[in-house]
Amino acid sequence: MAINEALAQKTAGAPFELLEPLVQERVRSDAFARFLEKPEGSMPVMPIPPETAKALGTDARVAILSQATMEKQLRHYPEMTREDYLQLPSIGAKPTMVFQDGQNTFVLVKLADGRWRYVAAKTTKTGKAAFVTSFRFASDDNIRRLLNRPSVKIIIDRREE
Repeated sequence: MAINEALAQKTAGAPFELLEPLVQERVRSDAFARFLEKPEGSMPVMPIPPETAKALGTDARVAILSQATMEKQLRHYPEMTREDYLQLPSIGAKPTMVFQDGQNTFVLVKLADGRWRYVAAKTTKTGKAAFVTSFRFASDDNIRRLLNRPSVKIIIDRREE
């Protein structure tokens, strides 16, 4: 846990551009590989885009993957591989789209290798922390349905870039 706290301190004042490599280093570690197999504690996995943080009113700069969520991931999305989890820093740093879906909930999606990767996350009520709540693949239909939901607000849309 001390390593994760040290990363949190290191990222606190870092420019957004440096967050992806800092988090990527942690996600590529042996400790993260062990966490994927036998979750204990929590791991920083994804930088939060500044536009997203501002829209949600959060001070959090990096989203955390908790032990409980990782255990749920293993049960519900066993098809997700370590290679997929290695994409989380990139999804946060360069998402194709980010949606706000509720006061404290946001979704980041990234189209890569012909597949949508979908990350649901939430901030705490105080706005001091953010947590990944789900990570999975999504279909074009899933993304279209999300875009058509009246309660969803688009924060970032880079589909034309």
